[in-house]
Amino acid sequence: KEREIKTTKQLVDIIEKSIPKSKQKAGHPAKRTFQAIRIEVNNEIKPLYNTVMDCIECGCCLFTCPANRPLLDLIRVGKFKVGALRRARAQK
Repeated sequence: KEREIKTTKQLVDIIEKSIPKSKQKAGHPAKRTFQAIRIEVNNEIKPLYNTVMDCIECGCCLFTCPANRPLLDLIRVGKFKVGALRRARAQK
């Protein structure tokens, strides 16, 4: 608990010990942790925030994998809310 983590092996060991076997899903238990670290280090999320409002509802979203539906629904709701805020500010 008090020592610095110096290697990925040490981090993997900590992750494996911290996730109960019953909660581990398919794939390596450290997979999502390393994915999250990569996303943060490479700044992969920020560009999405800048482009969501530029998304054009072309109909392609209607034919996506069902696993992506929640994300697409959130994007639509977010665009609606941001649009409503913009309209309200424009009226002032």
